[in-house]
Amino acid sequence: MGNSAFNREHRLTAEEAQKLLSEKGRQLEGIQHKMRLLYHELEELDDSDDLLKAAAIPARPASGVSGGGRHTDNLDVLERYYRQRQERGMEIREQMWRLSEQEEDIRRLWGCFLALQEPYYGILEGLYVDKRLYADVEKSWGYSHSVFEKTRKEGLRLLADMFNSSYTSVELIRMGGLQGTGKKKAGHGKAKQTKGCQGQMELPLGQIQEKDKED
Repeated sequence: MGNSAFNREHRLTAEEAQKLLSEKGRQLEGIQHKMRLLYHELEELDDSDDLLKAAAIPARPASGVSGGGRHTDNLDVLERYYRQRQERGMEIREQMWRLSEQEEDIRRLWGCFLALQEPYYGILEGLYVDKRLYADVEKSWGYSHSVFEKTRKEGLRLLADMFNSSYTSVELIRMGGLQGTGKKKAGHGKAKQTKGCQGQMELPLGQIQEKDKED
C-alpha cells in the first residue's frame, strides 16, 4: 500500500496476531510458492499460439459430408477456448491479488512487532518467534506467573491495535511501539532496544485511537 493509510475491513484480533506472528515464515513460504505456480500458469495461458492455430484450421470434411458444419464446430471450439482462457486468467489474477494482500498483512504485522517496546517485544519474541518454552521465557523475565501472563496478553493486544490503526507501517516504525502497563525488567529492555527500537518515540494507545477517529 506504500505510504497510504492502512485500511482493512476485518480488524485483526489478538489471537490472530499471535497466529500470524508464530507462523510468519511458513505462511510467507506458502504464499510465495502459490504465487510462483499461478504466475507460471498465467504464462502458459499467454503462450498458446500453437493451440489457437490448430483450433482455427478448418477440419477436412468427412467423405460425402459438407465441410461447412465441421468448420463451424472448429470456430465454436475456438470461441469456447478463448472464453475459458479469459475466465481462468481473471481467476488467477484475483488469486494473486488475494495472496499479495495476505503477504502485505504479514509484513505489516512484522513491522508492528519490531516497533513494540519492552517488555512486550522480548516476551513475544521468545514465545512466538524463537518458539522457546513458555516456562523458560517466563523464568528469564523474572515475573510472577500472573504478571507475565498479563503482559503477554497485553503485548498481543497492543500488536493488534497497531496493526488495525490507520498509521502506515513506516509511521508506526518511526514512532515506535505502543506503551501499555508492562514494566521493563533490568537488563532486558536495554539489550532489546539495540535490536531495532533504538531512538524510537513512544506511541500511547490513546494517540492511535484519536488518529483513527479523525480519519
